[in-house]
Formats: sequence, structure tokens, C-alpha cells
Amino acid sequence: MLKHGTTATSTSDTPRAVQSYKLKMIDGVPENRHPTMLAKNPAGTTPFIELEDGTCLAESVTICEYLDLLYPNERQLTGGPDPLTQMQCSMWTTRVQIGITQPFQRQYQYGEGAPYFKHHVPWVEASVPALAGLRKQTIDNLRWLEEVMQGNANKGVDTGFIAGTAHCTVPDLQLYTTAKFMGHPKVNVARLTDSFDPGGDGTFGPWLTEWYARMDNIVKEMEGQQDELG
Repeated sequence: MLKHGTTATSTSDTPRAVQSYKLKMIDGVPENRHPTMLAKNPAGTTPFIELEDGTCLAESVTICEYLDLLYPNERQLTGGPDPLTQMQCSMWTTRVQIGITQPFQRQYQYGEGAPYFKHHVPWVEASVPALAGLRKQTIDNLRWLEEVMQGNANKGVDTGFIAGTAHCTVPDLQLYTTAKFMGHPKVNVARLTDSFDPGGDGTFGPWLTEWYARMDNIVKEMEGQQDELG
């Protein structure tokens, strides 16, 4: 099984048969938008996985659901093992995607990243006026998430993870990786728009700040396991 996308972590929570693959430029275009890749994944998105028979699956959540079904005895990225826990995880995945990570990513694509993305996403220039609203949507929903998580903590039902599971799941990974990427100095350069780094500029409240540090440690542990695997 081959994973196409940015460098991936390989952990005890995911099958070791998955290999990471770092994209490069081909003929002046990103590899994921090159015709050879578009033949595998017409959406031109990453990540996607290519199975031994040539079948391709794209979209992060879909890939996690597929891997959880393949390896039901491993720790489940999509909640598991009972239906209620799975659906609670699905609920929080949808909330985080629609309310936070999607507007978070688009405010970058239509703002700081517009000079690049306008060459690959045809509606970027027409969407630039939406930047302020997307950023406000992200901030307001981060504050809402903080309030809900703090409420759970006050009621004694907080587990330290967004979906209320005993371990990190898809909504944790989605929000963490998005915030981490957006805070990177090569991305958050503030040439065209104001700097926006919720994980480092105080937008995260106390619960999210502790959660962010916890996720940092989890990812470092994952990376250490990947190094051991070679």
C-alpha cells in the first residue's frame, strides 16, 4: 500500500504496510496535479492511497475509515469499537471539518497562499473577498470548541481529546495538523494578510492550549516509532 502526500507517520495505530511518499514538482507543476497522478486521483488532492491492485482511495477521513475496517484490532482512528463511539467521533469530525479546518485552510488559500493557489484552483481570485469571513468563522468556532471542552472538563467528563475518546482520533489529528501547518513560518509569513497562528498567538484557550501540547507529545512519539521502523 502506497500513500501519496506529505510525509506520513507510521505508528502502532496504523498499519506498517503503509509507506510514506513525499510529493515533488514534475514539469513545473505539483506532482499531485500532474496528469500521471490525476489519472489515479482526478481530484488532485492529497493524501490518497494506492492499493496493490491499483485501486485508489482519497480523502483523509475515508482512508482512516478504510484502515480501521482492515485492522479492527488496532486502536481506532475513527472512534470504535462500538457504534456509539464511532458515531460520536464522526459527529466531531464533521464539526471540526466544517466549522474550523475547512475555513481555516481556505482563509489561507484565498489570502497568503493566493499567489500559488490561483494557478491551481480556478475560483481562488473570485473568493478573495471571503477571507475576513472565513477567518472569523475559524476564530468563532475555535472559541465555541474551547467553551464546549471546558464545559466537559467542569462536568468531569473530559478525556483530553475532542471526541471524548481515550486516545486521539480523526478530529484531533485534523485540527492539530491544520493548526501546525498554518503556524509554520514558511506558511504564516504575513506578506499579504495579517499573521494567523491560533496555536501560538493566544487564540487557543486554556483547554485547547493543553490539548495542543498533548498532541505535540503524541506526534513526537509517533515520529520516534517511525524512525525505529526505518
